[in-house]
Amino acid sequence: MLGDPQLLLLDEPTVGMDPSQRVRFRSTISDLAERRTVLLSTHQTEDVAALCDRVLVLQSGAVVFEGTPSALTDLARGRVWESTGQEAGVLASWRIGEQGLMRYVGNPPMGASLAAPSIEDGYIVATSGRP
Repeated sequence: MLGDPQLLLLDEPTVGMDPSQRVRFRSTISDLAERRTVLLSTHQTEDVAALCDRVLVLQSGAVVFEGTPSALTDLARGRVWESTGQEAGVLASWRIGEQGLMRYVGNPPMGASLAAPSIEDGYIVATSGRP
């Protein structure tokens, strides 16, 4: 940031930061972005949701999504589910912390309830190769 550049390129800038450091970093970068272009390359979808007004998702060197963070989230609308059982054949699934539920992205498992999508769910859909 020395020399007050008009273009700031950041590659995985929050890797290794604890949560309070990430919050301070986001504050600094959002202030800087008011006066210059900031390009953020990251796998941290929380950083994208917090900092970015435009998103490009790349897969194997090709752009598979271009738009706003909310549009990326919307890719997964109607494709995110929660259920008590495990199910095969979905794009992704994982156990949700203390709730004892499984979260699924993709086709609905039997008896699953529709859940609100996140930007991470949108990323999973965008990179799945499935419409």
